[in-house]
Amino acid sequence: MKKNIVFILFVLFITVPQAYATSDTGSVGMVLVGRLGDQVEFQVFSETSNACATVHPSGYKYAISMSGTPGAKIILAALLSAQATKQQIIVQGLGTCGAVDSSLEDVGYIIVKP
Repeated sequence: MKKNIVFILFVLFITVPQAYATSDTGSVGMVLVGRLGDQVEFQVFSETSNACATVHPSGYKYAISMSGTPGAKIILAALLSAQATKQQIIVQGLGTCGAVDSSLEDVGYIIVKP
C-alpha cells in the first residue's frame, strides 16, 4: 500500500506543471473537510508564510479541491496518515490561490517524511 501511495504521488509530481511557489515542511495541524466533501483545507506548522495575498482567518495555508482533481483522495489519505502518525510532510504549492478559497494556496503534491 505504501509503495502504491509513493508511486501515485510521484506520477502526480511529474504531471503537475513545474511552476511552484511555496515549499513548506512541518507537521500537519488541523484538517478541515467541507460538508459537501469537495474541499480540504489544512495547516502546516512551519515558519513559511502563505503565498496568497491574504491569510486565512483560521490559520489554514493550503487547500485541495476534491472535485475534478485526479489524485486528490490519495493526497488526502497521505495527509491524514501523516497527521495520525505525527510524521512531518513537505508540501509543494502550485503558486495559485483560489481553487477552494482565495486565501489558500492550491497543493501540487505532498511528501510524507520517514
